[in-house]
Amino acid sequence: MAIACYTAAFVWTMEVAAGKWKIYLGMSMNYSWPVCRLIIAGLAYGFRDWHWHLRCISALVAVGAVILFWLPESPRWLIARSRMDEAKKILSDASKRNGKPVEPEQIVLTKPSAGGSKGSFLDIMRHPTLRLHVLIMYFNWFTT
Repeated sequence: MAIACYTAAFVWTMEVAAGKWKIYLGMSMNYSWPVCRLIIAGLAYGFRDWHWHLRCISALVAVGAVILFWLPESPRWLIARSRMDEAKKILSDASKRNGKPVEPEQIVLTKPSAGGSKGSFLDIMRHPTLRLHVLIMYFNWFTT
């Protein structure tokens, strides 16, 4: 579960970040693993009873789940779903927070081609190299 959450957060960050920030944010996300392990070790030291330890960890997860309500959708995902107006608003809000305001009317987005959005899991499994990589990743995921 933790790997799935990390992967989703990493993909969202890579979709939103641009330029040199993609590198900095992508690499700094890897610090979350050792920092969280230090937090868990500190909680285990502070709360010797496993009931309280589990409650504290669950509270941290609950805080993360609540924060999701304030995160905007990925603009690239919205564009892929042809929801251009929502993507323009999110991009405009982000530009305002960055100190370079751009009105939604000034943002020009093009709809993706219909051929690029089609596909399924079976398309991955038809190609031998992709099939091998996916099966190795599944094996690693389920055995760790």
